[in-house]
Amino acid sequence: MRCLVVLLAATPVIAGCSSSSSSSGVTCGAGTTQVGGQCIAAQDGSTMDSAVATDASDGSTTQDSAAGDGASTTDAAGDAPAETGEPASDPCPDPNSQVLLLAFDCDKTCCATPGSCSANLNDAGVDPVCPMATCGISPFQIMFDPGQAFVIRTPDAPGTDPSCVSACPADGYVYGLGLDSTAGGNYWLQVAVGSPWEIITNSGAPYCTDSTSKVSTNCVSFATAQVVSPTFYVMTKDPNAPARNIIITSSSTQIPCPADGGI
Repeated sequence: MRCLVVLLAATPVIAGCSSSSSSSGVTCGAGTTQVGGQCIAAQDGSTMDSAVATDASDGSTTQDSAAGDGASTTDAAGDAPAETGEPASDPCPDPNSQVLLLAFDCDKTCCATPGSCSANLNDAGVDPVCPMATCGISPFQIMFDPGQAFVIRTPDAPGTDPSCVSACPADGYVYGLGLDSTAGGNYWLQVAVGSPWEIITNSGAPYCTDSTSKVSTNCVSFATAQVVSPTFYVMTKDPNAPARNIIITSSSTQIPCPADGGI
């Protein structure tokens, strides 16, 4: 789940008025008001974001482009400004979920107290699987039955692992987790993770890319029997990368990704 910050745009204020031609014969324009049969500038412009006036002759509405307070809630194209305030890390996975099973959690903030991550091998702190799955050590072996979905949580701000740097100096990766799906048999896997983490598949080079590999952002779908190696790697080039939930789903048929093709 993701949090959104809602930016409130100021509602246009009716700062001008229009009089009927039958009463005085005077029609006031935008940003003015009628006093004693004459149109004068509105006095509350400091609170206006825009001025709207209605022409009595045809009922049409016009908008004054000048904002009274000099502020604007839209850009030149009329689009709202980009939203900010997106959370640095994904929400902690639910260790008791029966739909998305927690495989292991490498973020100590999610398992701060004993019992808080009961599905973990270590239910308080970082799961001991995490250092076993990172660079310089053999990828951690996982096993699935078709239809199962698991979540693995990356660490928050993992820092720089010298083993990752030396394993793949040309690509600039500083930390990563290796996962070996050999034991699960032949099936399709969909792997999804948010930026700035990336997924390397079809590589013969541990924790790195090679001439056959595929690097995916956000999501990848592949058949374990159709790749050079059924091992895949979730890597980052950012030592301050936020914690992300790696969602791994297995199936007897391909599970397409929203914006990424399979191998």
